[in-house]
Amino acid sequence: MKKIKFATTTMMILVLFFVIYNTVFGWNKLPTNEAEKTCDYILKIGMYFACAIYFLPLLDVYQNFIKKHEASKKD
Repeated sequence: MKKIKFATTTMMILVLFFVIYNTVFGWNKLPTNEAEKTCDYILKIGMYFACAIYFLPLLDVYQNFIKKHEASKKD
């Protein structure tokens, strides 16, 4: 549960960051300078990181299912 809360908080901060830097640089589709390109890169990497952290508990559920399945085969 801590991972999901951390990822959700990170995503909310990144959305706020997105709104702020787009308000400063303008709401254009392509970056107009290096600073905006850097902010786009930070947002992209941050969202990938937050999504990966958000789905980590799903991996734990899968691993526990496999362990229970293998234990039931031994019986």
